[in-house]
Amino acid sequence: MPAITLLPTLLPTGCSLLGNNRLEFDWAGTLDRFDGDSELVLEIINLFSLDWPRVRQSIAQALDAGDRDQLKQALHRLMGSLGNFEAPAALEAAATLDRLARSGDMAQARGAWIDLEPAMARVLLLMKTVRS
Repeated sequence: MPAITLLPTLLPTGCSLLGNNRLEFDWAGTLDRFDGDSELVLEIINLFSLDWPRVRQSIAQALDAGDRDQLKQALHRLMGSLGNFEAPAALEAAATLDRLARSGDMAQARGAWIDLEPAMARVLLLMKTVRS
C-alpha cells in the first residue's frame, strides 16, 4: 500500500489522498451532507470515534470465531456510520469485507480486514485533525 500523502493545501478542509489519488476523508464534502452544520458534524465524528473501538472488536472477534452473522452485523453498523461521511476508501474497504463475509469466504475476509484497519486508522486520524 502506498504511503499517505498529506497535501498541506487540503489539510484545512480535512482531506488526504493516497498515492493512487483515492480520497480518504473530505471535510468539505461531509459538511455539505449536513447543510454546513459543523457542530453537528463534529458531534457525529465524536460519536463515530467513540464507537469504533467496539465495532473493531466485534469485527475482530467475528473473524477469529468464523462467525459470519456477527461479522455481517458489525460491518452493517460500520458501513451505516461511514455513510455519514465522505470517506470513500474506508467505505470501499468495509464493503469489500462485507461482500466476502456474505459469500462465506472467511479466509479472504481476514485478508480484507488487513486493508480495512489501516483505512479506518487514516480516517480517524483525519477526523481528529478536523476536530482539533
